[in-house]
Amino acid sequence: MICVECSEPIEALYYKYKGDHIKLTVCDVCHKVADKYVEYDNVLLFIDLMLLKQQAYRHLIYNHLVNQTNQCTFVNNPESTAKVSFIRKYDKTLRLLVLVLLFEVYLTWAYEEKNYIESHSRRPTATTRVILEHTNVLSQYAFFLCKAIIEFFLVDITVQVLLYFWLNFGSAETITFKKIQPHVLSSTLRRASVSPELSDYSDDSSSVSVVTTVQQFHYSRSFFVVIISTTILVSNLIKLFPIVMLIWPYDISILNLTKTLVQFIHTIILIETIHIVLLNNPKNDYWRVTICVLCGNIIKTSISQLILVSIVSKMFGLPWLELAKDEYLAIQQKALVFEELLK
Repeated sequence: MICVECSEPIEALYYKYKGDHIKLTVCDVCHKVADKYVEYDNVLLFIDLMLLKQQAYRHLIYNHLVNQTNQCTFVNNPESTAKVSFIRKYDKTLRLLVLVLLFEVYLTWAYEEKNYIESHSRRPTATTRVILEHTNVLSQYAFFLCKAIIEFFLVDITVQVLLYFWLNFGSAETITFKKIQPHVLSSTLRRASVSPELSDYSDDSSSVSVVTTVQQFHYSRSFFVVIISTTILVSNLIKLFPIVMLIWPYDISILNLTKTLVQFIHTIILIETIHIVLLNNPKNDYWRVTICVLCGNIIKTSISQLILVSIVSKMFGLPWLELAKDEYLAIQQKALVFEELLK
């Protein structure tokens, strides 16, 4: 967990007392409330995310979606860290992954079918036409699902590798928290990793001492992998907005232009969100992050198409080179649309 204002690691987001009263943690560095979004409504959080506010993304990625309790090890007492299953450990991230993939499959499938039926200037590629013409519904769904999965993991792996080896982000880290506080012998102190609970104590206690508590948290490499993967998933939500345009009968050229524009906006948002979650990394420059994201998009576009072309070529006995040339022409056509948008 971190302070959303200054990115300083914190031990707890809030303290919980008897009677369900809570007190938000104040950061020891910037002396502001560490995470004001703990008390925010989800609608207000969503609005701030759309406005690309840094505090909102830090809260969502570091303090909400990624469960610190299951991601860190208590160095002082490793046995106290409970063993959790893979599904439970990455519960929120996996649910978000499934949601994004299912919506993206539907969106891609619907747009390709519309292009196949209505468009005369922008026909689907030969690979997609073969799938739409010669396979059943389940096979079509499996094809577009494989496409969505391959594209996501190609971007994710590329960005992860570049951030780790080039920007030096994601190495295992141990954080130490020291706190000096009075200790009343007759009171009971109960702490939790996210919502610590302090029990009330009576004034008749006569023995008070000063206790220095030291708590160490070890964050493994996998913690930072989940941070970046979750960031990419959150930024992908903007790509689902064109689904709304499928409700009303828009012209297919407008739909294609809107989808291309949304993809361009998604790239900008992904650059900004990664820049936000890198926090105080010394190499956290916009130009470095931009190169990482663009490399991910280039590899996604090229490698995913080659994989799909190879699969279709093998299944239907079609010439691989002809299918690859058709995919290349489709990429060129998309590049021309981007140039028109930039003019």
